[in-house]
Amino acid sequence: MNVGIICYVLGWIIRVEGLFMLLPLLVSVIYKEKNGLYFLVCALTAILVGHVLTRKKPARKSFYAREGFITVALGWIVMSLIGAMP
Repeated sequence: MNVGIICYVLGWIIRVEGLFMLLPLLVSVIYKEKNGLYFLVCALTAILVGHVLTRKKPARKSFYAREGFITVALGWIVMSLIGAMP
């Protein structure tokens, strides 16, 4: 199993979710709410973790069905956990 490619793809998923967390931050700033700080911290944490996971490109770029199934399952779990952080 190619763990490197799984971590790389999950890193990109986490980065994109971190970027999407900046949208509620923008809305919070527009409406002058105090909860925007939570979204900022969670977004920066997700972007940082995603950057760490995608910094090193995998040596083998083969992506088979097994890696696909694991990536999709872990992607849903990770997105749920990160989305529940704020």
